[in-house]
Amino acid sequence: MGRRALATTPAVHAGALNGCLTHDDIVGLPSAPAISPSFPLGPYRFVNREYCLIEYETDLDRLKKVVPWPLKPTSNRVIYEWINMPDSSGFGSYSESGCIVPCELNGQSVNYTLSMYLDDEPPTAAGREIWGFPKRHGLPRLKVEKDTLTGSLTYVGQEAALGTMVYKHTPLSEEKVREKLCKTTCNLRLIPDVNGGLARAQLVGFELEDVTVHEAWSGPARLHLVPHATTPAADLTVRRVIGGTHVRTDLTLPHGRVLYDYNNPTDEYGTPDMDQLHPAEILKAPSMPIMAPSYPRKFSTLRNREYVFFKFKTDVEILRQHLPELCEVNPEGDIYFAWISTEGHGLGAYNKCDIKIPCTFKGKPYLFSVLAVLDSGVALNAGREILGQPCKYGFPTVAVEKDTLACTLRFGEQLVATGTSVFKYQRADSDEARDLLTTPELNLKFIPGVDGRADIAQLVSVKHGDVHLDDSLLYTGKGRLALRPHVNAPLADFPVQSDSQVLHVRVNSMSIKQTQVVHDYLA
Repeated sequence: MGRRALATTPAVHAGALNGCLTHDDIVGLPSAPAISPSFPLGPYRFVNREYCLIEYETDLDRLKKVVPWPLKPTSNRVIYEWINMPDSSGFGSYSESGCIVPCELNGQSVNYTLSMYLDDEPPTAAGREIWGFPKRHGLPRLKVEKDTLTGSLTYVGQEAALGTMVYKHTPLSEEKVREKLCKTTCNLRLIPDVNGGLARAQLVGFELEDVTVHEAWSGPARLHLVPHATTPAADLTVRRVIGGTHVRTDLTLPHGRVLYDYNNPTDEYGTPDMDQLHPAEILKAPSMPIMAPSYPRKFSTLRNREYVFFKFKTDVEILRQHLPELCEVNPEGDIYFAWISTEGHGLGAYNKCDIKIPCTFKGKPYLFSVLAVLDSGVALNAGREILGQPCKYGFPTVAVEKDTLACTLRFGEQLVATGTSVFKYQRADSDEARDLLTTPELNLKFIPGVDGRADIAQLVSVKHGDVHLDDSLLYTGKGRLALRPHVNAPLADFPVQSDSQVLHVRVNSMSIKQTQVVHDYLA
């Protein structure tokens, strides 16, 4: 359900300037971005995965309102969890915190994932895109403090949850714990189209495989949930804590399957229950998670955008390798690295580093997006899921140091790029700046489906307009770039073959005028 049959794209007779990414290359990707996929094809193996599960009672009426029909809560009980995953194939080492609701589906006992917060981009992107896990970026921690197993969740510097449990008091049957872990898990998968509607609205199910429980313990626990606008676990009030469970295990996370398609409803599960999250409400949702959507359906206005463009020359053949074959690269070998500090309606404030290749598609000029590294999970998820931007999580900065405009990019703890220019060296031409800012962006939107194969594979055009420049910051000059090779942030794959022409400009406001699919690889 929700998948269009693959069709053969007519062969493109690539000339000297055509891109090298073929139809088969693109539909065969495991994930975006094409230059450095965020995650590989599954299944995914987890070794020494550690759980802290705190079960509590809440208000049943409120619980029903956040559980999507046709699932039904089995009681007023909720499980708040912390998970350490120090060794996961394709994802690395990370931690997670979230909320699980025991439910029924046609009489079968299942678990519904209500919310998740984690500190690693690849499993966040994979979880959202493949299975519909309701993931957002946060800072969960699970550790042993003296005699106490302690879980905490911090979001944008604020404490959102604290859980504590006695350490290894009462052993549990490892086989019974394994049976519970192997229950079907259900997620609400929402993937928007380029205009903000829902291209996919699905209830997805899967079962963990190859589960080995190394140890399992139970004991008294306590849970404190803090009211917070974007981590609203406290909306499900803690009425009574039942207890805690502490588990260490190895397991495999396979791909999933669609249990129900809200865009193509059937009467398989009868009539929707009006006391629950109704299908009509689901189809109005802007994004995952349903309790606290990551981003709105529309974020057309962008404000206070400070740009630092570095335009330089590189190897034309390398540029071709990263362009779809339907595009033609510029023969001069020009490429842009751009640092951006910005605010967006519904997205908040964030910093970004873009790599864009000037090209033509069907005779029209575009800037093809190769990679975008930014420090906001909200903007990252919106960029990938709506516009198809090739987003990854990192730490770009723009600062003025004495007489130098200094840009940096860190990926994890590693410095991968620096760009420098003389600050306010020479006034820039406003028309040239506006032309650059309004050149349409071309993105390769790739979203894998629940089975890991291509579900959405499109070229998306994004046109900006209504550009209001800040005349007090409109300068140009020469610049230098220094790039360090990094496997997951491969900026150095584009060798710098010239000094850079730098444009430093502030935009008071601009808008996204039009977003449209200009080519669909699965049509």
